[in-house]
Amino acid sequence: MTLQKKIAEENGQDPTEAIVKAKACVVNTMKVANCLDAKKISAEIFPESPVMQKEYEAQIQEANIPEKVHLDKKRILKTENMHKIKTDTGIEINIPIEYFNNKDYVQIINNDNGTLSINLYNINTILDK
Repeated sequence: MTLQKKIAEENGQDPTEAIVKAKACVVNTMKVANCLDAKKISAEIFPESPVMQKEYEAQIQEANIPEKVHLDKKRILKTENMHKIKTDTGIEINIPIEYFNNKDYVQIINNDNGTLSINLYNINTILDK
């Protein structure tokens, strides 16, 4: 389990949203730099919760992760640009990070009966692969 997911779940937040925010932050940072700032990530993943930011930073420090992490820019930009969802029914969807949290394209809805619905918007064509 990722650190973002764990903290989100422990604090009653959506773990998928936290993971997507973390990926988006990493991708956006790698577009302009070669290293990642752990404190900046916490603010981007949990912007509404200074408590969760501090918890994230404390766990990063506890895991001995350096404040500045150097990453392989090419690999990150190639592999982290998509977020893959797999449902318990076996349906898999790959969504580009830049669309995932944009309600004009993707919306995940918590239904009253405890299930989830995924709505996709503004699709011009569907290609079979």
